[in-house]
Amino acid sequence: SSISASIVDKYNYSRQYSTISAAITDNNFKYSCKFSAISAAITDNNKKYSRQFSTISPTITNTNYKFNCQFSHISAAITDNSYKCSRQFSAISAAITEYSYKYSRHFSLISAAVTDNIYKFSRQFSAISATITDNNYKYSCQFNFKPAAITDNNNK
Repeated sequence: SSISASIVDKYNYSRQYSTISAAITDNNFKYSCKFSAISAAITDNNKKYSRQFSTISPTITNTNYKFNCQFSHISAAITDNSYKCSRQFSAISAAITEYSYKYSRHFSLISAAVTDNIYKFSRQFSAISATITDNNYKYSCQFNFKPAAITDNNNK
């Protein structure tokens, strides 16, 4: 009877194990609920983060676009200034070339005038020289006539 009673008493153990098992199952359910809640929260946070990053990403992209626009404007301005500078320098170069051409024309006219004056002077000197030569010839003729007259007088 004691053995039988102890066997019957094992039912208490089975009840205890069943309550333990039920408690474990309940705890697992609670844990599973907690984990599912945590998982849902993590998923929701990830969604929030993804939404935040998605809002940040257009801002970054827009900022990059603004920077690109700024740099493109700066680049265009630099290019335009370079073009303006090149046009200015080309205009200055053309002006210097034009002035140089004008100066060269002036100098060529001066040179021509100097050459012409030298030619005039040379013609004048040649005319003077011819006059002197002619006068010398006249004088020599005169001197030649005088001795002839003297000789003729001697003959007389």
